[in-house]
Order: sequence, then structure tokens, then C-alpha cells
Amino acid sequence: MKIGSRLKELQRIAYMHRCTILKSFSKSWNNINISQSEPYIIHDYIISKASGIKYLNKTIPPVFRNYGFIVKFAGVFIHQKPIIQRKNTACAPRRRNCELGDLLTLFLFVDSSKNILLKKAFISQAKKNQKNIHSKNCQTCLYEKDQEFTYYRFKTLNGAIRRLPTYPKRYFSLNYLILSTNKNIIDPFIIPPSFFEFSCKFKWNFVLFNTLIGCYGLNFGNNSGNGWSKIIWDLINVTGSSLFGKRGHRANYLNELLNYFNDFDNYEKTFLETEDEYSEGIPMLLIIIQDKEIKLQVKQ
Repeated sequence: MKIGSRLKELQRIAYMHRCTILKSFSKSWNNINISQSEPYIIHDYIISKASGIKYLNKTIPPVFRNYGFIVKFAGVFIHQKPIIQRKNTACAPRRRNCELGDLLTLFLFVDSSKNILLKKAFISQAKKNQKNIHSKNCQTCLYEKDQEFTYYRFKTLNGAIRRLPTYPKRYFSLNYLILSTNKNIIDPFIIPPSFFEFSCKFKWNFVLFNTLIGCYGLNFGNNSGNGWSKIIWDLINVTGSSLFGKRGHRANYLNELLNYFNDFDNYEKTFLETEDEYSEGIPMLLIIIQDKEIKLQVKQ
């Protein structure tokens, strides 16, 4: 059975239950403390016992269970996020160091033996409002103007040069997560980077719905080169090393994460957090889809 036909089946089911899924993504932010700073809001979304990931696992997986798909949401929280140094001095020259992002979202489509068939990712910078999106600050210049950067405070990666995706791929790989509020409830939306002063914005639930069905996020391949795939593996491996300890240069920390959340139909084990406040990496939201009807031997 081909992967494409099963992915289309996943999409067909999702569109049948589109309203239910969209409402779940929206309601997952209910009861998250909005008075906190952005990193702690992300933290609460990941570890909450009633909202966030826990709520998603309660409401969305039953939609797909009778069709041979197991859906699981999982999260990772790391306290120290990657700091980079921009190489482009023409934009916001006074400040060249900033965060790469606040949240890495991974879409993983796996077979019945948990081989990864399709993997996509995007990086979000969280903000409480959109006033500074086009203010030519360091973060905006990185997302909208720069072609490459170097890691600045990232231990083993210091000085390594990485290239960002070009347009239009950048629309699917980098974005701003605006944690706006509506009647004291977080009502987030996503703004992709743009060359222009005006850019589109999309509701969080719309973007996550499309991520869930494999239509949003940028594909990443093996751990080579210095482009998008390498950036994502950098973040996975540094985060994995903080969570599981160093395993050597051949370690596959993406498999380590999948093994930790191994029982995709068990929704008790849904998050990981390091106790070390100086641990490096990036918070993650994992959307794992297991197709019980496909079994392929694939190289990851």
C-alpha cells in the first residue's frame, strides 16, 4: 500500500471531522495562564494536566481510531533556547544576536513498526502581540531578510553556519506565534514571514489542522549539509542530548523521542522536561500519526 493513498485517507477523515478538530485546537488554550511571559505560556501548554496537549489527546485521537490511524500529541520543554548570530548587518545592525525560536513543531507519520515515513517541521517565535513583527528588530530581520546565521551560544555548535530556506519555502518553515487574547482566553494565530509590511495571518487551529494532515511544515531529510534539514537535526540532537544524555555522534535522538513516547495509544506519557535550567535545546510539540495498515522498511 502506497504512503500517498493512506495520507489522502487521513486527510479525508480529517475533513469529515474538521469542525470538531478545529474546535479542539482552539479550546486547548483554555485555562492557560495568560499573565505569564511567552516561554511559560508554552511551558503550560505542554505540561498542563487539563489543557494544551492533554486536551488534544483527549479529543482528537478518537476521530481517527476506527480508521486505522493512531494520533498522539507529545511535548518537550527545554529551558535554554538556541541563540544565533545574524550575518546580515544591513538589517538592524545594532543587535545581531537573538533566539532562533520558541517552539519547534514536528509532524511524524510512521508505519505500524514505527518507521518514519514522512517528517515535517516548522519553528515559531512566540509573541504576546504583533506590534513588533515588522519593526526591523533582530528577530524580524532573521525571519524575513536573512539567508544564513551562525550559532552563537550553543556549546558544540558555536560558529557553525546554517542557511535558512528561501521563499516560498520560508512560509512553511518559520513563523510568529501570536498569543493574543479574546475575553481573557488565549486566541492564538500564526503570521508567516514576509518581504512586505503586510503579511497574512492564520488562526492557530487552521495551521495545526493542516499540520495534522501533512499539509503544513517543511520536509526535512537526513542530517547533512547546512540547510533546513541540518537546522532541524541540530535542534533535535541538542535537545535530545539534554534529555537523554550524550550518545555519541551517531545517535538518532528523533528515534529516542519516538521510543520514549513509544506506546502511541497510551496518553499518560505525553511530555518530557529537564530539571536542569541550563539545559540546551528548544521546546517541542510533536504530532505523531501511526498508520496501523502500513509496514515498510525505510531508511530514516
